[in-house]
Amino acid sequence: MNDEKLAKLLLSDPDRGMKKLIDEYGGLVSAVIAGKLRSARFCVQDAEDCAAETFFEFWRGFEKAPCPGSGIRARLCVIAKRNALDRVRRLYRQPDTLSADDENAAELAADYSLEGEFEKKEERQELIDAVTALGPPDSEIIIRRYYLGQSSKETAEALGMSVSNVDTRAHRAIKKLRSTLGGNDNE
Repeated sequence: MNDEKLAKLLLSDPDRGMKKLIDEYGGLVSAVIAGKLRSARFCVQDAEDCAAETFFEFWRGFEKAPCPGSGIRARLCVIAKRNALDRVRRLYRQPDTLSADDENAAELAADYSLEGEFEKKEERQELIDAVTALGPPDSEIIIRRYYLGQSSKETAEALGMSVSNVDTRAHRAIKKLRSTLGGNDNE
């Protein structure tokens, strides 16, 4: 099933659409997550929880702003990578255990900002939308290069393009993203 049909199915019959989405992209999402959760401190349950969060977050975002057919893969990859990295950051940022009686507990709680977390989430969603808006093959190149960590050669082989074409399109796409997101495009 192509992504356009899958997007229509998600809108017309969400239950069947999500089942089909998980069947189609479960392996990809798991691979992205596994690539980030390589540490021995993570177990299979962590990866499964992260995948479930990814599909749930995808659905919440899809309900609000359905992506075009070619954007499903891109959006899932971005969400999966972000969720896995968030899980890694949370694990390494916090000590193994924290007691309410601990003298640093109040200080740690004061450092946590719900508003800051909300702002980060909004910025990430804006980035996902901007990458998706690039359209194929640029969105695919950005995801493969910067989210999946593929080399230019691997990306070129996967997309049937030359390495120089991939590099050029990646450079232009990054400039376009900087411009779209209000960054400095003079770099």
